[in-house]
Amino acid sequence: MSAGLDHQDRGQYRPPHRDDCSERSWFQSVDDADTIRIDHRLFRCNGKLVDFAIVVLAVDLDGRWVERARADCCHGHVHLHHTNGSVSSIAPLHRVEDVDRSFEQASDRVFEYAITIRDMKGRREHDA
Repeated sequence: MSAGLDHQDRGQYRPPHRDDCSERSWFQSVDDADTIRIDHRLFRCNGKLVDFAIVVLAVDLDGRWVERARADCCHGHVHLHHTNGSVSSIAPLHRVEDVDRSFEQASDRVFEYAITIRDMKGRREHDA
């Protein structure tokens, strides 16, 4: 965990083990060439969203998919891992209901990150 979250309010919520959950996952393409994607992974237990990870992936120069950012809810806290290694706070998790409540906010932040990558890539291609 990054030092950037050391002083953040972290909740006491801990999700059930993922083996005890049902998983739903899908990719969302962010650009027409499908070189930037968002990988969504949601974990439910007893009908409730209990855990998630939302990952921005981009095709690298050698054709491999590389993680560029990730929002998850580990350690009782929803947070965004940035490309440069820093971590920014989204929300503390005190109860299971907080996971569902924070999912949309985390999704929005990850989507904004992916759009920024797409737009920066477009400018580089235009300048070339």
